[in-house]
Amino acid sequence: MAKRPDYFCNWPKPQGQQVPCIQKQSELRMFLYTEEFPETSDLNWLIASTENITVGEYQLSPGSHFSPADVHAGDEIYYVMKGEVTMFQPESGQVMVVGEGEGILMPKGCPHIGYNFTEDKSHMLYAIAPKIWGEDGPPSDYTGAVRLYKFEERGGSVREEASPVFSENAAPREGMRIDLGHFPASGPEGREKKLFYKLTEQNGIKMISGTKTPALMSVWASNDVMQFGTIKILTGGPAPQQTEYDTHAGDAIFYVMDGPATFFLPDRTQTFNVEPGDFMFIPQGERYKIINYYGHTAKVLFFVAPEF
Repeated sequence: MAKRPDYFCNWPKPQGQQVPCIQKQSELRMFLYTEEFPETSDLNWLIASTENITVGEYQLSPGSHFSPADVHAGDEIYYVMKGEVTMFQPESGQVMVVGEGEGILMPKGCPHIGYNFTEDKSHMLYAIAPKIWGEDGPPSDYTGAVRLYKFEERGGSVREEASPVFSENAAPREGMRIDLGHFPASGPEGREKKLFYKLTEQNGIKMISGTKTPALMSVWASNDVMQFGTIKILTGGPAPQQTEYDTHAGDAIFYVMDGPATFFLPDRTQTFNVEPGDFMFIPQGERYKIINYYGHTAKVLFFVAPEF
């Protein structure tokens, strides 16, 4: 393994110096995963990385895949921004195709390889909590089981391991508020089974945020280390539509899907107007609200780690 680069857990500012800020596409830190194997690497952009969470983007060119299998020190979620990605879990042989506008949860310790079997570029937003890798950095090799089609017959070697037990928890279902903290599975259950979970807005936990100024939330995934979902802020009415003030017990990263969206932080008397495609980072404990001053619905995707 290579040593984990110093900018992880310290971006966009060193730990202890984090402040609310906009992260524009042009300001993201670019890196290869992995630099040791550029011939099978993918192109990445780092958005934010703290002790609680790392968020970034990566792309796969048509017909490409990354290798070796990646294994993280935390739970990982993908949101497919463009195209389609096919994820392979080599230990179990599980394959999941994730389309544009969908997500996937890959628990801590779950090895995975991403493939692009399409003729177009695939572009993914990812979040890993609490840490992307240990101090030793990304794995330089994968020596576990590989359950490909006719792998042994074609000269491959499979390490014998117990077959995974699939359950109904790996299938999408619509969530309810009572599921917060263990949806689509609890953290310990997901990490034990090492299965992929498909995430969609339709099957998310729907909640109304606020009474005076209500907004619609859909929590796609919620466990002991990370919360992921979307929030819609309508337009119209006698005053601008907005969320009520909120604060989190963890760091929050917002991606403006449809906007602009305006973030107001009253305790700092700061206002940030975030354009579509850009990001807003808010450290834990900071009070904020999101306001829609424009003539169309604003939609914001969020990651919060560890807790709301």
